[in-house]
Amino acid sequence: MMTGVILAGGQNRRMGGKHKALIPFRGVPLLNIQLQEMARICKQILLVTHKPELFAPILQDIRQAEVSCIPDVLPGKGPLSGIHAACLAAETNRLWIVGCDMPYVSAAAAEALYDLSESTQADAVIPVIHEKVQPLHGIYDKRIAPVVSELLGMEQFKLMGLLARIHFVTADDLFFAQRDIALTFTVNLNTPDDFLSAE
Repeated sequence: MMTGVILAGGQNRRMGGKHKALIPFRGVPLLNIQLQEMARICKQILLVTHKPELFAPILQDIRQAEVSCIPDVLPGKGPLSGIHAACLAAETNRLWIVGCDMPYVSAAAAEALYDLSESTQADAVIPVIHEKVQPLHGIYDKRIAPVVSELLGMEQFKLMGLLARIHFVTADDLFFAQRDIALTFTVNLNTPDDFLSAE
């Protein structure tokens, strides 16, 4: 069906250097929550990171899916590098890509986006929540890999730059409301205060 991808290669400067994916959220590491949700619909999950040793204990607890750590193509160059690595490693054509700081990732939302990607054959399906484009928690086809590679070679690392180069369709608030899917799935946590507020 699709491969789950968690981008965990950031510098975590606003968290004082502590990796966001390992910070407890409602009693368990945030990464654990994401893996459990992704494993509901993904048989393969890729954790894109340059520090796999940090996550080994958590990955051992996931039995419902095959979870692998893969490195960024160009460490420190942002999510595009991780997306490129995931496209090359994915066993399926479709990838559900999220950031490691998103506590409410939703299998239901991903399935709805996947269905839309299948019906439109778009390169990507991207949520637009409260009129804001959310490139993460989107569904991407791995055929975008050459475009991502070209952008990396040009040292253009912004996700919106990728969207400008591919054919994508959007799913808005109404799309998810009609399917009774809460709109919180794109929330991300960047600071300690964000974690406290979300909990």
